[in-house]
Amino acid sequence: MGFFYEDERLKRLSQMGDPLEKISKAVDWEMFRPILNKAFRKKARGKGGRPPWDCVLMFKILLLQAWYNIADDKTEYMINDRLSFQRFLGLCLGDKVPDAKTVWLFRENLAKSGAERELFDLFASQMENCGVAARQGSLVDEKDKEIRADSAYCGEGLHAEIHEKNPLVKLKTNEKGYRNRPLTEAQKDGNREKSKVCARVEHVFGHMTNSMGGMYMRCIGKTRAQCTIGLKNLAYNLSRYAYLASVKKPEVQL
Repeated sequence: MGFFYEDERLKRLSQMGDPLEKISKAVDWEMFRPILNKAFRKKARGKGGRPPWDCVLMFKILLLQAWYNIADDKTEYMINDRLSFQRFLGLCLGDKVPDAKTVWLFRENLAKSGAERELFDLFASQMENCGVAARQGSLVDEKDKEIRADSAYCGEGLHAEIHEKNPLVKLKTNEKGYRNRPLTEAQKDGNREKSKVCARVEHVFGHMTNSMGGMYMRCIGKTRAQCTIGLKNLAYNLSRYAYLASVKKPEVQL
């Protein structure tokens, strides 16, 4: 191998549109360091012992797992195998890579600290400051308290229950066709208009299901599950922001 073979391969990956490179350029990763340092602060035990891995590097490894839905053992292999992963983590071919046990232990300690919520809220607030609205996973018009939903929520009993809690709410749910009563063309047109709005939320769940492994979790216990879900939501926000930044750059870089 020549001295510049690695650089040439990375250059080719950039030309092909490496998504991890786009995320790296869009996000200032040092913003997460204070929270991570606080979560992993340990008392000094004197000289000796192996120095700990950089907390931001380990945090980015957990994000790789969320984006690509990979387990700890496969994560170690893929970091060693993929130049795009190494570049995202700031590693070179000759650098050591954290093993599967180290990745597991870092995630375990992060879950115990509960810092994943702080990390998520930090980036959400930064998105707000940059003009990228961050909202919860439901479409409710705060001005009219207007609720939109698909045809699974068209039952009269469900509508009555919703109106019992809020009589003033306007329900704009898709209408449902039946075997002996198909939808009219007007109803189909109405459903299409409603779906254009609902799709804003559905696309989020669709991406997480098809590209990020959905809500499947390789863990046991509420604390671990909360950490896994929090990291997956944060990973989605990071990738989505990188896409928006590539389309139209915000005034302030995150």
